[in-house]
Amino acid sequence: MRPQNSATLGIMRRLKLFGLSLVILFSIIGLGLFLEFHTGWLRSKIQSWVQTKVIQKKIEEIQPQLPFQIEKLEIDSLWADLSSGKISGVKIQLKKDDWRLYAEGPLKLATTGTAGLLKILFTPTITLENKSARTTPIIVDMWATTNTSFNTLKGFGISTQSESFSWKPIGLELKNLSINAGWDGSQAKLETTAQSLSVKDQAQWDQLSLSLVSSLQIQPLMVGPKATLQVRGKNLELLLGELYFDLPLEKSPLTALIELESTTEFKPKSIDVRIPQADLKLNFQNFPQGNIVAHWNTRSLSVPETFTRLASIVPKALTDMNFVQGQATTKGRATFSANGNVKAYEGSFRGSRLSFLMKDAAAEVRDAKLSFDFSSKDGVQNGKLEIPKGYFKHFKARLRPTTFALPFHVDKNGKPRVGLEVKNALPLEIQDIPLKFENIEGYFGSEDFLLKSSMGLDKLPIERLAQGFCFNNPLPPALVSLQFKPIEFSTGTIDPTGQILVDLFGGRLTLDRIGFYDLNHEVHETNFGAQWKGIQLDQLGAWLNFGQMDGVLTGYASNVVFQSWLPTQYDFKFEVIPNKKSDIVFSPDAMKNVIRLFAGEDIDALPGLANWLAFGWPSRVFGGYDIDYFGLSAFSAEGAILVETLDPPKIFEKERQHFILYGPRFKIPLKSARYPLVVDATAMNNFVRHMYQQFDTLKKNGSPENEKDDPDQESETPCLPPGFGGTT
Repeated sequence: MRPQNSATLGIMRRLKLFGLSLVILFSIIGLGLFLEFHTGWLRSKIQSWVQTKVIQKKIEEIQPQLPFQIEKLEIDSLWADLSSGKISGVKIQLKKDDWRLYAEGPLKLATTGTAGLLKILFTPTITLENKSARTTPIIVDMWATTNTSFNTLKGFGISTQSESFSWKPIGLELKNLSINAGWDGSQAKLETTAQSLSVKDQAQWDQLSLSLVSSLQIQPLMVGPKATLQVRGKNLELLLGELYFDLPLEKSPLTALIELESTTEFKPKSIDVRIPQADLKLNFQNFPQGNIVAHWNTRSLSVPETFTRLASIVPKALTDMNFVQGQATTKGRATFSANGNVKAYEGSFRGSRLSFLMKDAAAEVRDAKLSFDFSSKDGVQNGKLEIPKGYFKHFKARLRPTTFALPFHVDKNGKPRVGLEVKNALPLEIQDIPLKFENIEGYFGSEDFLLKSSMGLDKLPIERLAQGFCFNNPLPPALVSLQFKPIEFSTGTIDPTGQILVDLFGGRLTLDRIGFYDLNHEVHETNFGAQWKGIQLDQLGAWLNFGQMDGVLTGYASNVVFQSWLPTQYDFKFEVIPNKKSDIVFSPDAMKNVIRLFAGEDIDALPGLANWLAFGWPSRVFGGYDIDYFGLSAFSAEGAILVETLDPPKIFEKERQHFILYGPRFKIPLKSARYPLVVDATAMNNFVRHMYQQFDTLKKNGSPENEKDDPDQESETPCLPPGFGGTT
C-alpha cells in the first residue's frame, strides 16, 4: 500500500467533520420537529412534575404546624389554568388519630376588588371515616380570602344545607342540617341548626341551635385560643339507656367558654360551661388521654323541675316522689377519665322548703330542710334533716333536726354499698303516738338493703292507731305496747326481735316470733306466735253483745304461718276455764250464741216450745248454764288439719264420745266418725269465716234477730294525707 501524503489526510479529516456536523444538524432539526409536534405534552409533564414537587414541599413546610396530617392533595389541572379561574377537580385527604376526612370537588378563583387579594371558592363533597366506616356524603360550600401568593389567610366561610346526614356505626342521624360559619380575620362565627339529631335512637334534640363566637385573632386554619359556645333552641333532650335530661334552652341558653393550650392544636386547657341557673367548669388534663375535672356551683334550683329532668337516674326507691316545691343549691368537683368514667368527686347539697308526695306509701312531707357533704371516698357526711310537717296516712308527725351519715363501703364481692348511720335516738314526734326509734344503721346495695333499729311504744289506746290507719271497724278497748330490739328491714323482709303486748278485757294478748317475708313477691309470708290469758268473759261478752258469761279465756297459737292471707301452718288451742266460781256459767243468750257459732243458723229453726225451754224464762230461772269445760285445739301442717277436744279422761270414759262444750244441761259434741277430726284448709277457712261473721253481726246489731241494713253508712274513703285531698 502506498502511503498517503499530508494533503490527503487533511481532506479526509474535513470530510469526517462535515459528516458529523450534518448528523448533528439533522438531529437538531428532528428534535425541533418533534418538539414542534409534541411541545404541549412535554410542557404539561414537566409542569405537572414541578407542580407536584412544589405541593409536596409546601405540605412538608406547614405539616408540623397543623393539628392533622395531610395524606393526599391532588389537583387535576395545572396552575397555568388558574388564569381561567377554574380547576375542575381537587382531592384532599386529611387524617387525625383514627379519623379521616375526604373532600373532592371543583375550585374557582375570583377577584375581591381589593388589590393583592383573591377569593377561593371550593364546593367539595365531604365524607368522614373512622375505623373503615364512613358517613354519608355531604356537599359543602367553602370560601377563603387569601393573598396572591396563597400564603396568608384573610378569612374563610363554610355553609351547607342537607336533608339527611348519618353515620351508621353509632347510629348518628341528622335531619335538615344547616351550617353557616365564617371568620373575617379577627372574629369567627358558627351557626348550625338541625331539626333533629339522634344517636343509636337514644338521644334527641328538638330544633337544636348552636352558635360560636370568638373575639380573638384566629391563626390560619385554626380556631382559638379562646371561643364562646352558645346552645339555644326549643329544648334539649338527652336519653342514654335509663339516663334522661331535658333542658329548657328556649328560656335560658347553654353557654361555654373554651380556652385552648395553643392555636396549633385542639388541646382544651379549660371549658367553662353555663347551664341555666348553674355554673359548670371543665378542666382537661393531657387531652384527649388524660383526666377531665368538672367544677360546678349552682344558684338556687327549682327542685320539682330538676327532679323531673333527672328522674331516670335517681334511685328507684325515690321514683315515687312527686315534688311540689323546694329550692336547692349544690357545688363541688368531679374527675372523669378520658372514656367518661367517674374517678372521684366531692361537693355539698343544700335544700330548703322541700315538699313532696309519695302516693304508693300514702305519705307527705312539707317544708323539709336537707343539707349534706358528699365525696366518692366517704359518701355522705355531715347530713342534717328536718321535717316540720310530715304525714303518713292519717298520722301527723314532725322530725326535729337530725344528723346522719351515708358512708360508702364495698362488700366481700366487690359491690358498692351505701351505709346509713343515725347514732342518736331519732327525734321523731308522731302526734299522740309515743313511738321511739334508736340507733338506726344499715346499708343500701345495688340489689339489696338492710336497716336495723330499736323500736319502742308505750301503752297506747288501740283506737288511736286505728284512726291513723283509717280502720273503721269496731275495736275493743285495749292498750298496745311493743318493744323490738332490734327490728330489721331488708329486701322483702321485716324481722322484729321482741313482742307486742295488748291489754284487753282484764287479760293480755302477747304476740312474738313475728316475721314478714317475701314482701316483694305476690305471695308473701307472715309468721308469728300468740298467747292469751286472763281474758274475762264477762267483759268480752258485754263488748260483743254476746250475753252474760262468767269464766276466763286462755290459749295460744304457735308456729303460725300465713301464705298471702291464708293460714297454712299453726298449733292452736283455746280453752275457757272457771273464774270466781267452780264452774263456767253462760246465760241463755250466751249459750244460744255459742251454739250458733258451731251449728250456724239451724239454731233459729228450733220449735217455739223447745226454744223457750232452752233459752227462755225457765233457763233464766235456773241461772243459766253451768259448764264443766269448753274448748278445742287444732294442728295444721302440709294442708291437713287435726281437730281435738279437751275432754277429761273421766268424761270420755263415761260418754264414749268427744265434746267441744260439756255441761250438765247442755253439750256440743264433735260430730265425726274418726278422732281426731281431719279437715282440709278450705273447710277450716269457711268455719273461721262463719265465726267471724257471727261475731261481726253480734257487735253491729246486738243479735241476729235485730240485724238490719244501714243505708246511711258512710262509704270508705282513701286513707291519704292532706296533700292528696285527705284530712288528718
